[in-house]
Amino acid sequence: MWLLTERHAHGEDVEPRSLSGLLSRLSKLGVEFVSMTAVTAWSKGVVHTEQVFSGAAGEIPAGAVVTAIGRVANPVPAGDEGEAYVIGDALAPRRITHAVLEGRRFGAMI
Repeated sequence: MWLLTERHAHGEDVEPRSLSGLLSRLSKLGVEFVSMTAVTAWSKGVVHTEQVFSGAAGEIPAGAVVTAIGRVANPVPAGDEGEAYVIGDALAPRRITHAVLEGRRFGAMI
């Protein structure tokens, strides 16, 4: 599993004590962290990426893609297969519990 962010570091908006525990749990699950990298598209099990500053293109193999792009609804990057689900505030402004429930529900389907 991979966790990409366009920012300099993962979890910049998360309270530091919470972030340490979160990153620790994800690391133990084998998640690889990649910063300053944007998802530009995906197709046929491959996520296409672009390094934020250099513009260098890259690819990461993926059977499923989950995007979380801030607090404002954004279009889903182009993908030519599978289904796309919009959840959380991208669907409608609500509480975090709604987004977590929707994320869990759709995550279980993958």
